[in-house]
Amino acid sequence: MHPAQRALVKREFSGPARVTGSAGTGKTIVALHRAVYLAQSNPSARVLLTTFSEVLAHALENRLRVLIANRPRLAEQIEVLPFEAVARRLYASNLAARYGEVKVGTSDSILSYIRAALATETAMPFPKRFIVSEWTQVVDAAQLRTWEAYRDYNRLGRRSRLREPQRQMLWVVFAKVLQTLAVKREMTTAAMFTRVAGHYVEGAAPRSTSPWWTRRKTSAWPNCAVLARLGADDRTRSSLLATLGNASSSSPSRGSLWG
Repeated sequence: MHPAQRALVKREFSGPARVTGSAGTGKTIVALHRAVYLAQSNPSARVLLTTFSEVLAHALENRLRVLIANRPRLAEQIEVLPFEAVARRLYASNLAARYGEVKVGTSDSILSYIRAALATETAMPFPKRFIVSEWTQVVDAAQLRTWEAYRDYNRLGRRSRLREPQRQMLWVVFAKVLQTLAVKREMTTAAMFTRVAGHYVEGAAPRSTSPWWTRRKTSAWPNCAVLARLGADDRTRSSLLATLGNASSSSPSRGSLWG
């Protein structure tokens, strides 16, 4: 490792920290070595290395195996999971008894609900592609669940401006999708993240229930389309990660490291 990378790996943090850099600057190496350093320094610790993609999680796990090949005990302390798997596990262990087992609708099923809602709206002036993107990037991403919330929402980053009457027409469709999800007792991935984060961040769960000291590594943000909620959703994700990361921390060196 470069001395600057090694310094980050062993640095003491007072809380969550973000490591930024363009592609190829060594963020992955720092995250992997940091996770190993924490596990090695704290034999009783459970360390989570997580990223947004399952493919990337598998790649990180393979690289981690190479890194700790001569220290197999560390593999028992470090888990590499995609973020959705983390949320599902937390939901199952903390919220399933209250709300029932998590049932996340697939993208195909959500698309079929949108199509069904559109089938009854023959005068809809917007193309299906726009409606799907508005649902994905605005309504679901920001977890807008009422007409008033959608009407007043600032659609930053969206090219098409919508007047209130246009939003009303769209909300008829979105309300039907939400109703279908409720009837089928399904939720979207964004809804699951929000519910789990709220459970921890808003005090519904003691912080001592955190199962990991949290490590996250991302090479790049998702595209601008999801950033609105990953502004909002990343606030929920970030808050959740910070909460989980700090819950078990008893010294500054055990704070969360984000990449």
